[in-house]
Amino acid sequence: MKASVFALALGVAAIGAEPIPMPGPKETLRPPSNAGSMDVSLGVAGYAEGEVFYFYFGQLVGRTPVWEEGEEHPPLSPRRAKEIASRELAKLLHAPEKWSRSEISLRESPFKGRWYYIVAFRNPDDPNSSSGMRVVVLMDGTVPDAKRADYPTDKPNK
Repeated sequence: MKASVFALALGVAAIGAEPIPMPGPKETLRPPSNAGSMDVSLGVAGYAEGEVFYFYFGQLVGRTPVWEEGEEHPPLSPRRAKEIASRELAKLLHAPEKWSRSEISLRESPFKGRWYYIVAFRNPDDPNSSSGMRVVVLMDGTVPDAKRADYPTDKPNK
């Protein structure tokens, strides 16, 4: 099994057999068992309503429009990415109206000329937290299917 790359909102880390240290609350996450093949090369995690949402999209980003070096604007505008991510948030969460957008970042993938957005939303219960919901929007306007997992805690079982 070859190692894959998991792109977090704050950088890139290798995944495979080893756990992934995550920013925010002190925990270590592993990709969920329902993540599919380890061929998946890119993914982003978001946290909301007691769950972790993994968006794996390595195979998908290679099929999106190329943002050519000489082109001034990307194939999908940041405003459109924001609208798409907000609609996706509404599908995934029970109370999406409580969440506010905190950041839109444009990321270059390892595939030449292929870019994607990460739209971050602030946690309504802890607006100063570094954790929150992140949604990936590809340059063709699609959002990868989210894989859900329970949010891990540091609390021991009693």
